[in-house]
Amino acid sequence: SAVWVVSSIYFRNPHRWNHEHGFVRNWPLRLMGRVTLSRPILIFAALIGLCALLVYLLKARSFELWLVVVLTLSMLATTVIVEPRYYIAPFVLGTLFARFPKQDQRRLLAWQIALSAAGCILIFWRVLW
Repeated sequence: SAVWVVSSIYFRNPHRWNHEHGFVRNWPLRLMGRVTLSRPILIFAALIGLCALLVYLLKARSFELWLVVVLTLSMLATTVIVEPRYYIAPFVLGTLFARFPKQDQRRLLAWQIALSAAGCILIFWRVLW
């Protein structure tokens, strides 16, 4: 209930580029701006992701990885525009310092290839840009 109250009162989407309909990255923000019920649901999903990240960090015990996460979260907390390019450097640094088992490395590589291929196809079809 606290997530509901806080997200209903304090959610703002001030940057005009976050309101462009043609960008897939803006769809959750536009939904949160129009449908009050979606705010706590999407924020709760983000909190679950942050908790999963925290669990991983506690198990990893890597100072460098903690540093990357803290700097990334502080950078993202200060920006009002959702732009995928802002996530590339932290993702690469996080992947560089993370220690994954071989099977997880293969899964991560497969996801990166699939997402990159899907992004290229969507850009080619002019869905994303």
